[in-house]
Amino acid sequence: MPRTVHPTVPPGVEYALPDAGRAPRSRVNGVCDRTGQYLDDVEAARERYDAAPATYGSEQGQASYDEVPGAGVAR
Repeated sequence: MPRTVHPTVPPGVEYALPDAGRAPRSRVNGVCDRTGQYLDDVEAARERYDAAPATYGSEQGQASYDEVPGAGVAR
């Protein structure tokens, strides 16, 4: 990691990422851009999911989510 010490009182130190640390930046920025592009869709899907009745394995005849002991309890 490049480190620059400035001869001041008190001493100042500046750190910078090496090329290997800056390389993933464009990919991370791409992920952030894509997330921003679809954020409204993600939030709408989350709202639909939260509004839907919660079930657990109801297709197999198992208990509903509300009947499972401890279901929905934050851990």
